[in-house]
Amino acid sequence: MIASRRQNLYDAGAMRLVQIKKAPALQPGAKIRLVAPASPFDKKLFDRGVDQLCRLGFEPLVERAEFARRGLFAGSDAQRAARVTAALMEADSQAVWAIRGGYGSARLLDHLNLDRIAKRAKLFIGFSDLTALLLPLSAPGGMVT
Repeated sequence: MIASRRQNLYDAGAMRLVQIKKAPALQPGAKIRLVAPASPFDKKLFDRGVDQLCRLGFEPLVERAEFARRGLFAGSDAQRAARVTAALMEADSQAVWAIRGGYGSARLLDHLNLDRIAKRAKLFIGFSDLTALLLPLSAPGGMVT
């Protein structure tokens, strides 16, 4: 398990200093868990991305469940939320990287224990609609995304 490093952050809204959890920088050989928190993705583009992560010296980890398709989403809301939670809580990876964004990211908010997840010091990487998850996780007292 990676011990978290703390850094002060000024919370202007509450006029107080708060702690954020900062994960160590990724080093060559780091394991990155790939998750699909929203929509299904193009397999060819995914393979190119995995190849690029390998060229950068990282070890991508992906479960078969990330390839699920249920309508417009990569599985049900509950299934995707469970996979995101498991990825953020596991000790085997140093980061979690969203394979793609999409409207389905915001649908996970009601299914996640954000307080529990935010206590972990793990990088959560993504953009676009994934911001719906990144913002509450990085709120003062949370983790760096």
